[in-house]
Amino acid sequence: MTEILSDKQIYFNADLRTFKLRAGRYLVIDPCYIFGNDNALWDRICNALFPNKETLEQLVMSIDNDKVYIFGTNSGDGVYPVYQESVQIGDCGVDAGLLSFIPKEVIDGIENADDGLGVWVDIVDDAKVFYEEGDVTVGDLFVDTSFTNEDYNDRDSDDSDLTDDDE
Repeated sequence: MTEILSDKQIYFNADLRTFKLRAGRYLVIDPCYIFGNDNALWDRICNALFPNKETLEQLVMSIDNDKVYIFGTNSGDGVYPVYQESVQIGDCGVDAGLLSFIPKEVIDGIENADDGLGVWVDIVDDAKVFYEEGDVTVGDLFVDTSFTNEDYNDRDSDDSDLTDDDE
């Protein structure tokens, strides 16, 4: 396994009552795809997420001055849509039951970081993070892990365009 970010100061915070993501570019991705190749770091993340056999729904990992927001999905592993201004901009694959917003500066500092299973997003202004049962809203971004976004999830079943000839 590869040791990553070994020269960085890393700590965790589970008190997210007033947490905001700073304006910037982020990769929305399962953190195991970025940090999972470093067993020691991944163990630290898992220990912070599952203290005393409890499960935290969300966590902030600080890497020097950068903040990585990590949260549990509603439905575990799978593929989840990311929306910006109500338009789906991509999907995130999940294998650890988690998603995260990782700043570009952190990704740039990891050799061979693979962003193929995530979605790059831009947060224009500092924005408060709202978490509810696995779904996350940050500014005009929405990550739907409970498939409750009916306006978009039901769009393929809309048969209002059918004519009598189509039935």
